[in-house]
Amino acid sequence: MALTLKQKAQTAIELAVFGSILIFVLGVIVKSALIKSNEQQAKLRATRMALSLSYNISDPPQAQIASHNNASVLVIEDRLTAASAKYGAIDRSPFMVQASGSHTANLFMPVEYGDSGDLPMLDVYVNGKHFSFTTATFEPYVLSVDSKLYEIVDNHPLMRQNGEWCDGSVAYPCPDDNLSADKRFDLDRDGTADVPADERGRFSWQWKLVAVPEENISADVDGDLKLEQIEKVFSPTSIGIRDFQNGDIDTTFGESDTGWKPGFTRDARVYTFVHDDTSSGGGTYLQVDEGKLYQTDGDDRQYIRTASKKDTIDVIERVFQLSNNTGRFCDGTTGKGGVEVCAAAQGECYTSANIARTCMDPSNKLLFIRSRIEDFRGRKWVTPTGDDPYVGFGK
Repeated sequence: MALTLKQKAQTAIELAVFGSILIFVLGVIVKSALIKSNEQQAKLRATRMALSLSYNISDPPQAQIASHNNASVLVIEDRLTAASAKYGAIDRSPFMVQASGSHTANLFMPVEYGDSGDLPMLDVYVNGKHFSFTTATFEPYVLSVDSKLYEIVDNHPLMRQNGEWCDGSVAYPCPDDNLSADKRFDLDRDGTADVPADERGRFSWQWKLVAVPEENISADVDGDLKLEQIEKVFSPTSIGIRDFQNGDIDTTFGESDTGWKPGFTRDARVYTFVHDDTSSGGGTYLQVDEGKLYQTDGDDRQYIRTASKKDTIDVIERVFQLSNNTGRFCDGTTGKGGVEVCAAAQGECYTSANIARTCMDPSNKLLFIRSRIEDFRGRKWVTPTGDDPYVGFGK
């Protein structure tokens, strides 16, 4: 039985709807596969970068550098997503991966006090721009008569047996020459015990006084409730420490801490600029050319040309909060270590001269990382129309 006109129309609509759904599903699959592929590629590359850094810095010509015995790399990239837009993809998907690796001959080399090459570092790559952040500093420290050094004792059976751990009970009394149980469990050292007496036997750690400073031990030297590493003992009143809170970033920062919280902020911006090239008449942004194209070599066939192109630069801004201004990225108004300009105030990083450059605001310890990504993609179709049927209206 022949189909009616209404049935034919319904069939066409159903085929169109089914086809659009099928194309949409295929597009989602392709887009998801591309994103996963980019993520996997970024993870593998970050691992290779960490291993390469660890190996190259421990190469024989630089065999006395231990900063990358265990190299840690953070990679952030903004990749274009798959899209069927007329001018190509314009949306970018951010990828953040971290990897670490050791490939060094200096793994067990002792740290030498004062050698900046032995300080641990974190390497950050943002769209190819490299920044090395120190996570510790060497500092001299003078002990006074009232100075007290505290170390942490873990609540472990072995610690209980050798008398390092105590809770003030008959079974585990505290030594007379050390802290009392209440002072050991005064975690913030404000004069009030923070752990009740009936819970101290199950608590994980406690403070303990260090009688005599010794090299290569961890203790709270400067009273910030965090441990420093004693690297050198010059005299009974003078020591050299490795402070893990005074580097470019404080990796020990916690929720209870106050001050500058290190790391990337939630601020992210993308600026698109047209390439300014006066010699070629300036750049183009989403330019479309359509028209006729004729051969001049004796071929009289007619062609139709359709071209779309972009000639732009995407400036992607991310803001990184430093814990301390160590002077490694700014020398007055001159930037270094990946920083292109240093500003006296945050507003100067957004002037027309600095908006596309990596800028640092030393007063607020903010690093405005601007990565510039050029985009010269385009499309072009040339369709022969010389053999197409036509009607000569002029005759």
